[in-house]
Amino acid sequence: MSTPAPLSNGPIGTAGLAPRIGLLCAASTVQILSSDPGLPARAAAASLAAAFILAVLLPKSRRTLAAAAALLSAVVVVGHVIAPFLAGPDLLMRVVAERTVWPCVLLGVVAGELLATLEGGREAQGIPRSPWLFLFSCIAYGTGLVLLLETALAALGPAAPGSAAGVILHAFAAETAIHLALLVLWFGLGLRAVELHVRLARDPGAHRAEATLAERRQIESLLRLLPMLGFLGTVIGLAGAIGAMSATLAGDAGFGRSSLDALFRSLALKFETSLLGLAAAIVTGIVMSAIDGLQERAAPRTE
Repeated sequence: MSTPAPLSNGPIGTAGLAPRIGLLCAASTVQILSSDPGLPARAAAASLAAAFILAVLLPKSRRTLAAAAALLSAVVVVGHVIAPFLAGPDLLMRVVAERTVWPCVLLGVVAGELLATLEGGREAQGIPRSPWLFLFSCIAYGTGLVLLLETALAALGPAAPGSAAGVILHAFAAETAIHLALLVLWFGLGLRAVELHVRLARDPGAHRAEATLAERRQIESLLRLLPMLGFLGTVIGLAGAIGAMSATLAGDAGFGRSSLDALFRSLALKFETSLLGLAAAIVTGIVMSAIDGLQERAAPRTE
């Protein structure tokens, strides 16, 4: 996916926002027609339609309307897919398998691209980059890509339990909210890092631009959070598992093999968050190292 060009001041610079809002509106409409997700999603879709109409009629308000449309798209995705997953203990992969999610994938990716475009508009106006726009762009991108991954995993079916592939696939299948948060941030940051790499490969002189340096700092700041978030999930899970084991030992004189099996299965789930956090940091770090190489090669030619 190519990086959107920065917006210029005035209505001409915002001309590309209205079609993007229209695409969000169309995707949410398709989702309602294909799956009937309920009143909240219908209200969000109606609001998206109103935002599209206003964006056509009020060019000067398109940036505000575009930001509102991106947030409404997130509401649609959360209401249709993420909320059912968070409501009960189940793999996100199974929740996705029971629903029509490709409109949500489209909503997430287009909303992320829309927010990235708004970032470019701020830069064109000389306004500092917004960390919130960057974060929400990563979340929107990541949500769309994670739903696409879960759809693929649901089609592949379960892997052999206990094997290395089975452990990795089970971690990617997302069983807890922390699993989901790690995957969303990983995929969103990874996509933004790849976009930055592509931009620098096309224009080596851009490595000196303040906007490029600011985006890199934002990626690296969030990247440091991924292994810590994974470790936090493991610590929380271990604390709960140890507490449950103590309560079971105190009240169950027949604590035996079946109880130990259940305990170790629970502990394995807790360590998956650390696995995801470390994997995310390693893979995204490799992309950032490639960006370092591009900047080092470009520096002598631009001095």
